Amino acid sequence: MTDAEAFLSVLIVAVACDGHIRNDEAAALRKVLENRRLFVGVTEKRMSELSLKIANEIRVKGFTRVLDSAISSLSVGYHDSVVAVATYLVGVDRYLRQDEQNFLEYLSTHPGFKCSIKPYLIVKSMLAFSEDQLK
Repeated sequence: MTDAEAFLSVLIVAVACDGHIRNDEAAALRKVLENRRLFVGVTEKRMSELSLKIANEIRVKGFTRVLDSAISSLSVGYHDSVVAVATYLVGVDRYLRQDEQNFLEYLSTHPGFKCSIKPYLIVKSMLAFSEDQLK
């Protein structure tokens, strides 16, 4: 799995972990990917292909296995960023459901992360940033 595929996998799990991908979440995902150096040269067609491939893997293997594989494949230099972006995406719809809380707990305590900041602190900071917006 390439860094782009791994990064995208974590983000797709983030937006899909509650069982829905709302329009505002999909739009936010596209927007954050526009500004990531991993995706600068990726065409819209290729992004769609990657997204469908990842969605299929999630259906077959489940969120946890896809997430574990992505984290183990992702270069360490992207670990802090993927945790922050995934946490941001979870809060985009302004609701924090139990499935999303479970995802964030799993993400923030995952032993595969080699972040320069402890993942749970990144999650806690991002949630604090969004706290007055969450319902």
